[in-house]
Amino acid sequence: KVSVERDTSRNPVFDVMFNLLNQEGYTDDIGSYDGRELKHIPGVSKFDLSLTCADHGEQLLFNFGYCTKLFKPETIERFINYFKRLINQISIRFNDTISELEILTQEEKDQLLYEFNDTQRDYPCDKTIHQLFEEQVERTPNKIAIVYNNQAITYRELNLRSNQLGSLLNERSLGRGSIVAILSDRSLEMIIGILGILKAGCAYLPLDKESPKERINHILSESNASIILSNLPDEDVFNFGRETINMLNQSIFSDKEIKKNSQGTSYDLAYVIYTSGSSGKPKGVMVEHRNVVNLVGGISASIYKFYAERLHISLISPIFFDASVKQIFPALSSGHCLNIVPEATRFEIPELVKYYAKHDIQVVDGTPFHAQMLVQGEGVLIKDLNIRQFILGGDELKLELIQSLFNRINNKNLKVSNVYGPTECTDVATIKTYTIESLNQIGNISIGKPILNYEIYILGKHLELLAIGVPGELCISGTGLGRGYLNNEKLTSEKFVAHPFKEDERLYRTGDLARWLPDGNIEFLGRIDHQVKIRGFRIELGEIENVLLKHAEIKECTVLAREENGDKYLCAYVTTGGNFQEEGVRGYLLAELPDYMVPAYFVELEGLPLTSNGKVDRKALPSPEIKAGEDYVAPSNEVEKRLVEIWSEVLNIPAGELSVTSNFFALGGHSLKAANCVYKMEKVFNVAISLIEIFKKPTIFQLSDFINSNELNTNIEDDNLVLLKEGNVNGMNLFLIHDGSGEIEGYIEFCQQVNDGINCWGIKAGSLKKLEPNNITIEQMAGRYIECLKKVQRNDEYNILGWSLGGTIAFEMFRQLEQENNKVGYLGIIDSLPPNLDEHAHIQSFTVQSELQWLRTYIKDDKILEELNKISNLEQFWSKIIKYFKQLSGEEEIIRNEIIKNIGIEINGHQEMSIDELVRYMNFVRSLSLARINYRPNNIINSSINYFKASDSHIDYMGWDIVTHNSTNVMQVKGNHFTILSQPSVEDLHKQFIKSCKKIKRKELVSVEK
Repeated sequence: KVSVERDTSRNPVFDVMFNLLNQEGYTDDIGSYDGRELKHIPGVSKFDLSLTCADHGEQLLFNFGYCTKLFKPETIERFINYFKRLINQISIRFNDTISELEILTQEEKDQLLYEFNDTQRDYPCDKTIHQLFEEQVERTPNKIAIVYNNQAITYRELNLRSNQLGSLLNERSLGRGSIVAILSDRSLEMIIGILGILKAGCAYLPLDKESPKERINHILSESNASIILSNLPDEDVFNFGRETINMLNQSIFSDKEIKKNSQGTSYDLAYVIYTSGSSGKPKGVMVEHRNVVNLVGGISASIYKFYAERLHISLISPIFFDASVKQIFPALSSGHCLNIVPEATRFEIPELVKYYAKHDIQVVDGTPFHAQMLVQGEGVLIKDLNIRQFILGGDELKLELIQSLFNRINNKNLKVSNVYGPTECTDVATIKTYTIESLNQIGNISIGKPILNYEIYILGKHLELLAIGVPGELCISGTGLGRGYLNNEKLTSEKFVAHPFKEDERLYRTGDLARWLPDGNIEFLGRIDHQVKIRGFRIELGEIENVLLKHAEIKECTVLAREENGDKYLCAYVTTGGNFQEEGVRGYLLAELPDYMVPAYFVELEGLPLTSNGKVDRKALPSPEIKAGEDYVAPSNEVEKRLVEIWSEVLNIPAGELSVTSNFFALGGHSLKAANCVYKMEKVFNVAISLIEIFKKPTIFQLSDFINSNELNTNIEDDNLVLLKEGNVNGMNLFLIHDGSGEIEGYIEFCQQVNDGINCWGIKAGSLKKLEPNNITIEQMAGRYIECLKKVQRNDEYNILGWSLGGTIAFEMFRQLEQENNKVGYLGIIDSLPPNLDEHAHIQSFTVQSELQWLRTYIKDDKILEELNKISNLEQFWSKIIKYFKQLSGEEEIIRNEIIKNIGIEINGHQEMSIDELVRYMNFVRSLSLARINYRPNNIINSSINYFKASDSHIDYMGWDIVTHNSTNVMQVKGNHFTILSQPSVEDLHKQFIKSCKKIKRKELVSVEK
C-alpha cells in the first residue's frame, strides 16, 4: 500500500472540471445578454479552473470559475475568446481535425509573429569575425587583450602573432572553409591559434584533449581536418596521424604577415563544434562568420552597452564548449580584457574566488553550476569581489541562485543575465537581465526575449502557432542559425526545417519546451525528448545507451538524468547476463565517452518496466539506493581514515557508515561531487590526482592503495618531467631545472648523493627541440615548468634548484609563483649568470636575416650563399640548408666542426650524429642561449637565494643580490662550472645544499654523513 499525503490546498481528485447542466427548469430568457459581455462575480472557487454550462433551451449560459492565485482575469478572458472561436469553427468545419482549427485572432498572430519578434537591426553582415577584431586592434593597439597566468598580450601583439600563424597556414594551400583542428591546453596560444585559423580563411575545430582517442579520431576523420594546431607534447598529438603545428615553437611566428582581410566572406564557415549525438556518435555543428558577427552585436547591445569602460571578462568555458564563443569574440571585438581561467582553478572554489579578486574580474560568463559554486563555498568570501555582471547559460537558472548572488555580492548595481541558445544557433538566442529591483517584481524566471536579428516561435507538433501561456516546442529562426550538421544532411533536414511563416527561410526545432509570457518573455519548461544538460554540456542520453548496448554483458538499458539538491547526475538502468561488474562497465564507458557522460549510478534490474504500448516507463524506474552501511569494512590506516573524512563531508554520510569497500558512485557520488572530492584529496595529501582516477578507482581502499604506492607520482605523464630519485611518499619534492643543453643528466651524480627522503624531479626542455631555432622566452619556459610542478604537488612549498641556465629559469619560476601567491620554499642557483637588468638592451630574435648573417661567418662559398639568399621562410631555412650541404661533398663538415665549436656547449658524440640531428641539437641550444640573453625579469622576488659558486668559475654572481628583497646566501664549492656536479665536488655541493635547507623542513632533511 502507498500512502499519499493530503494537500489541503488542492482538490483530492482533479483540478479542472467541465460541467454541463441540462436539467429541466432553466427557462430564463438570456437573449438580452450581449455575446461579448463578460461579468466578473466574486465568489469561492472549489477547483483551480471550472467551466459550467447551463442549458436554457435554445440558449447556453457559460460560467468560468477560477482560482485568482493561479489565473489573472485577462487570462480567463483570453480563454473565453479561444473557446468561442473554437465553437464557431466547429459548427461549420465538420470535416477538419481539431489540430486544424485556429483559436488565435489575427491580432494575436501579429503579436506572436511580429511584435514579440521585432528584432531586425542593421549589423555588419558583410564582415568576418577577424575583421571585427582587426578594427578593434586599430582602436586599442596597446591595450591588454588576453591574460593567462603571468602572461599578457596586447591587441597589437595578438594581431601580429595570429597574422603570422595565418600566413603559415596559407602556405599549406588549404582553401577557404577548410577545417583545422586545435588541440590545446588553456593558454595564450589557444586564442592565437583560433584567430590564426580564421585569418587563413579556415574554420577551427576545437578538440577535448581529455576525450577518448577513438572519439577524437572519429571527429578528425569525419571533419577531414588535415592539420592540428597544438601546444601539447608532440607525442600526444602525433598519434592522430595528422600534420601537427606546435604553437610553442616560436619560429613559426615569422616576420611575414598575411594581408588584412585578404581571405573569406561572412558566409564562410567559422567553426565546427561537436556535441553529443543520439545515434551513438557526436555530431558536428557548422557555424558561419555572419552568425558570430551577429552574436557579437547582440551581446554588445544587450549586455555590454551598460558599461562605457573596458571590462575584465573571464573565459571559464573550454573552447570545445559553445559557451566559449560568446566569451571570446564579443570581448575581443569590443576592446575588453579576456582572462583565461587556468584549468586547475575552474572547479576549485577558493582558487576561483582568489583568481576573480586578483584579476579584478567584472564579468563572469559561465554556467549556473559555476555561479552555484561561488555561493555555496563554505568560508569563501565573495561579497567584496568587483563582479558587475553574470552571464549565465547552458542550463536552467533558478530564482534561488539569482537571489543568492544578489545577497552574497556587495554590489547594488550587479546584473545577472540569463541567456539561452543551442549550439546550432550560435549559443545565444534570447537574453533576460535581472537587477535587484526587477527581481522583486517577477514570478517566474524567464529566458527573456530574442536578441538582435533572431525570431522565436512556440509551436505545436504540426508547427502551428500556440497562444500565450500554452507550452510548445521552442523554435528559432534568423541570422544566428548555423549552417547545419557536418556530413549529415538527414539530421540537418530534420532539425532545420522550412519556415512555416516565411518563404525561403529555415527554422530550427530545438526540442525544448517553453511558453510565451504575456509581456513577450519566454519561460523555459524543459525538454520534449531525452536530451539533458549537465554542467552546461549537452548530452544525448541515446548516445550513452548506444555505447552501453555494445558491451557484451548489457542486454537492455536506459539512462536517466536525475536531480538531487540542485545537482544533476546520470543514472543507468541495465539488464545483464548475470555477470555485471560495475567497475568494468564504467572503465569501458570511459574509453568511449567523455567523463561527464559516464553515469554516476548503475542500477541492475531483472527487466525494464514498460508502458502499455511497449516503451520504457521512465517514471517507473526506481531511484538509485545509497548503500553506505552494507558490508561495512572499517579504515585500516591513516590514509583511509582521512579519505573517509573527505567522503563523509562530500557525500554527507556519517563517517561511521562509510565502508572502505563502498563504491563512491553507489553512495550518491557523481561527477560534480567527484571534482570536489579531488580538490579536497589534493589539499589533504599534497598530491596531484586526475578526476578520472575516481572513476577508475571508486573505493577508498583502491584510492588509499593508489596514494600509498606513490603511483600518483611515478605515473605522471609529461614530456618535460622525469623522476630522477624516488624518496618518501610524503617527502619533500625538489625540482631540478635543465641547463643550457636542455637535458638533466648533469644532476645524476647529485641525486645519487641525496638519500634524505627527498623526491628529486628533473625538468628537461623536451618538445622544444626543432630543426629551426626557436624564439622562446624564459618566461614561457618557466610558465610551462610550473605546470609540471603542479602535476606533482598542487600546494605546499615549492623547492627549486637550477644549474647554469637552469638557475635563470628557476629564478623566473619562483618569481611567477610568488606573483600567483603560491607557497614558495627553497630557491637554489648553481653557478649561473644573473639576469641582465638593462631595460634598454636590444631584444634579439631569430629571423631569416639573422640566420644568414650568422652563417656567413662560417660559409664562404658564393654558390651556397646565393642559394641561401633565396630562402624567405624561417621554418624552411634549415631544411633547405641541410639539403644543400648534403649535395656538396664535405661541406656539411662546416656544421659538424666549425659551427659546433662556437655554440658554447659540448655535444657528446657529435661525430656520430646525422647532420639533421646535429642541426636540431645545435639550434635547440642556440634557442635556449638567446632566451637567457633576452631575459629581463619584470620584478624582483621576496625569497632568499641560495647561490652555489664554483671556486674555479669566472662567472660573476654579484647581480643576484639585486633581484631579491631578501638575502643571497653564497656558498663556495670546489670545482669549476662543469665539474661542480661531478665527483668529488658534488659531495661538497650536497653537504652545502643540506645545510642551506635547514630553514625549510628540518625533520625531513637529515644529512647523511659518510
